[in-house]
Amino acid sequence: MKRKHVGLFVVGLVCCLTAVSVAAQRKNGRGKNQPQPKTQLPQQQFDPTTGIPIFPQPDAGKGKEKEEEKGPDLPSDPELMKIHAEFVAKTVKLAKDYERKKDIEKAQECYERILKLLPRLPEAEEALAKIKTKQLNADKKKMTVNANSGWQDTGVDLLEGKPVAIQVAGNQIWMFRMSQEVGPDGMKIPEELREFNLGSLIGKVETGGNPKDIKPFLVGSGAEFTPEKSGRLFLRMYDADPSDNTGRLSVEIHGTFGGR
Repeated sequence: MKRKHVGLFVVGLVCCLTAVSVAAQRKNGRGKNQPQPKTQLPQQQFDPTTGIPIFPQPDAGKGKEKEEEKGPDLPSDPELMKIHAEFVAKTVKLAKDYERKKDIEKAQECYERILKLLPRLPEAEEALAKIKTKQLNADKKKMTVNANSGWQDTGVDLLEGKPVAIQVAGNQIWMFRMSQEVGPDGMKIPEELREFNLGSLIGKVETGGNPKDIKPFLVGSGAEFTPEKSGRLFLRMYDADPSDNTGRLSVEIHGTFGGR
């Protein structure tokens, strides 16, 4: 039954590519714009099974939506289109085989290769979105981040190329304090405190390299990112001297963690 489903998927995909290619040829040959079907990827705020928040990517916006509506970039030459269709069909079949074998990394690579050849192909984008959801749902860690402490070890080892989501549970607050005697000219804000809002939740990933090369990043109420290198995740309040702050935040971390 699974082979039958894969076969139907591949046949449908090839038909889809061929149909779009024919439409493109008619457009180029007659000078008439044929309306392209709009592609709308699923916009999930929360995973329907676990309730885990799925955050939009930083580059999501109107510009990207308009780009997606154009559909995949397809060649107008029918022979080249045939080669594209054959490659996509075989690569999709290979990806499905990897998925059945639980080799998600190789399946992911297959879909990424397809998108390099045919950007914005809906079938490949949706497959990658499902893989990403699985990776985000693989592990979960809850912890408390104290406002009056420096960098705090989450106990989570992040993996290179695997997405991670950090979410502050509910509407929480903590107290940021700053007391400084100043003259009539006020106080110059230190350079190291200009990058983020004071009192915000920030994180860093220690990869074992030079500590000076590690760049903190803003978490705020929630963030999603994909580490470029594997390493340990740390969180804290953004403050040069946190010792006089009060309160704490309950945080949930979702992703595929190392050391399992």
